[in-house]
Amino acid sequence: MKKIIIGILVFFIVFYVHTFGKCQEAKGEEVVEVVQEVSAEVPQPSMLDQASDWWATLGKSKEEKTQILEERKLKRLEQGSQSTIEEVKSMVQEKASVVKETVKNRAMTMKEEAENKADALKQEVGQKVTNTKEQTAQKVAESKERVRQKVEETKANVINQVDTQKQKVKQESERTLQGFIGELFK
Repeated sequence: MKKIIIGILVFFIVFYVHTFGKCQEAKGEEVVEVVQEVSAEVPQPSMLDQASDWWATLGKSKEEKTQILEERKLKRLEQGSQSTIEEVKSMVQEKASVVKETVKNRAMTMKEEAENKADALKQEVGQKVTNTKEQTAQKVAESKERVRQKVEETKANVINQVDTQKQKVKQESERTLQGFIGELFK
């Protein structure tokens, strides 16, 4: 009798652990714990069951009594195992929903972190672009100033050279004119 009950429980445990193990690899340990918890609670016959067993076996031979009691225990086990199966399914579904929610929350957190990093990178790139523009504008302004200074220097040099040439031409003209006047009046 005990061997049959243990055999049935082992069969259910192996079958459901194997099934849940394939479907819920990540949650396999939790399922085994739940199945072990549930299977450890072997239902004891109630007073009503004992009374109905006594009534069913009243006036029967010992062999018939044993057979009737075994059949009734198997029926009770099957009914109990169905409710146990439903309990295990509901527990697994609850834990699966908790795990799904945890994974979903973690995914949302990772998404937010990625978006924050992307925003930070965008700001950093924007700042670098702005800095580069400012540096380029500053270099252009410096180059313009250098060119303006060179133009001013060149202009000043040209004006000085022109003035010098004017002075030379004026002096030569005066000499030539003095020489011409001096030749005329001689």
